Amino acid sequence: MKLEHKRNQGQREIFFMIGCIILTHADLGSGLKNALEGIMGQQEELSVISNTGLGREEMISALQREIDKENYDDGVVIFVDMPGTSWWQTAKKVAGGMSADSNSTPVPRPKTAVITGVNLPMLVKFFTLRKSLPLSQIVPLIKSEGEKGIITEI
Repeated sequence: MKLEHKRNQGQREIFFMIGCIILTHADLGSGLKNALEGIMGQQEELSVISNTGLGREEMISALQREIDKENYDDGVVIFVDMPGTSWWQTAKKVAGGMSADSNSTPVPRPKTAVITGVNLPMLVKFFTLRKSLPLSQIVPLIKSEGEKGIITEI
């Protein structure tokens, strides 16, 4: 959904609304959502799905339903907790157009990004920028912020 805000002298400013789905094992996603909203307040178009009790087909269906129920005209970023996991594989398949119906022809979703290794710094960056930048520009910034949030000291 693009929101337009009229400025002085007939200029207009365009706002984006990129959606967010967090896919995690157990309650990690709910914890991230609670922490994020504790910092930034309640967020629109933010969903969390846990894999608890879901098989592969059910995971595909749950993610597909979540994407279909929202109007993600400006795109959606699917944050996943770990690369290589069942959620990561599911997110890549759904972003590539696969549905729970194995007989259907895949239709790629061009405005869908999948990012693994979700952490709080990348979520804060995403929710700070998602109304001001298009999906293609926000994804590299989110990745960079997530990497900056990982610091080691020995």
